[in-house]
Amino acid sequence: MKTKQAGLIVICAGALSLHAQTLRTAGTLAVDMAADAITAADGDAVTSWANGGTLGAAFNALAGMTGAVFTNSLLGRKAVLFDGTAQSVLVGPSAPSSLTGESTWSIEAWVWVPSPPPAKAVYLSWTEDEAVSGNQDCLRLMMRYDTGGVQVDFRGGAMGSNYGTPASGLWHHIAVARAASEMLTFYVDGVPCNQGGQGNVNLQAGKPLALGGVLRVGTSAYTNFFAGALSRVRVHTGTLSEDDVRHNYLTDVPSYRAGGYAVWNGGTGDWNDPAFWQDGRVGAGLDAVRIQSGSLTVTNDDMTAGSLAMLDLRTGTLKLTTSAARIDARTPFVLGRESGQAAAINVSSGVLNVVSSGNPAYLDLGVNGALSTLEVGG
Repeated sequence: MKTKQAGLIVICAGALSLHAQTLRTAGTLAVDMAADAITAADGDAVTSWANGGTLGAAFNALAGMTGAVFTNSLLGRKAVLFDGTAQSVLVGPSAPSSLTGESTWSIEAWVWVPSPPPAKAVYLSWTEDEAVSGNQDCLRLMMRYDTGGVQVDFRGGAMGSNYGTPASGLWHHIAVARAASEMLTFYVDGVPCNQGGQGNVNLQAGKPLALGGVLRVGTSAYTNFFAGALSRVRVHTGTLSEDDVRHNYLTDVPSYRAGGYAVWNGGTGDWNDPAFWQDGRVGAGLDAVRIQSGSLTVTNDDMTAGSLAMLDLRTGTLKLTTSAARIDARTPFVLGRESGQAAAINVSSGVLNVVSSGNPAYLDLGVNGALSTLEVGG
């Protein structure tokens, strides 16, 4: 690697990582649900959402309740809407032994909120919440997205995201993976955001999985209601690796960034030239950007509207060539994604800024055996 004072790479609180299109699975999929499989009209009640995972069955509305609500397009995606009351809670099959005790598991979901719901708003749970007295006399797992941020909540505490609360009004991929070492890793939008040993997550068998709320211990009532939407929910009986979570996020994110996704399809030109961008839409602002191939040159501050949500350079070359050239992108920032692909960034001048807002930032080179090069100066 060449280094000169002329070019500057800024990786905020970060590290270089050398990691090495179908979604990946760890173990088996106990729960595999996608709103894409629902055929209904906008506003129709979702009284039953089928589970394509090994647990089978479906997630059904509580007795006497109307259920959640379906929409064919929430930022371009089919979705199931939850209204923050018991009306929209959907209760599924009981958690099997493969998701309880000291078992390994992983959860991933695409989640949307119009604004953060009240504290302890639960979009996915199994086992039971604490007693009304507040004593933590139960063993639980609750996935939350609320005014307290995004968290996995369990007996004895909760693990939040050091990424901060994801921006409201956008789809986000939220995942947590439990390893055999009793280590939990929390992810937001493909990026590891927190990690810690949690040996007390010893979940009970025979308690129901639920969407939009959690069962109160010792009762038949649900509480901690969620106001927002889910588009995809997957519960694995094994531990997704960091690379697995990143892969699944990058595979899905184009369809979850309607109006906020830009693709350079190939060719040689300047970043701001719409000729090679899909549908003439130049990547900017908070877009998720994917470069399929070709060569792009950045000559000025093209990212003045804010940090890109993602930059995925599958193959090709990105060049910053003047002192005014600047790109700001959040992680994941990926150079090369598969064996046989070659990707390069040449920062002869200007600034490449990998942003993370407190979370460790990663500039991923050579994912899955791709040939990747970062050159500073030259």
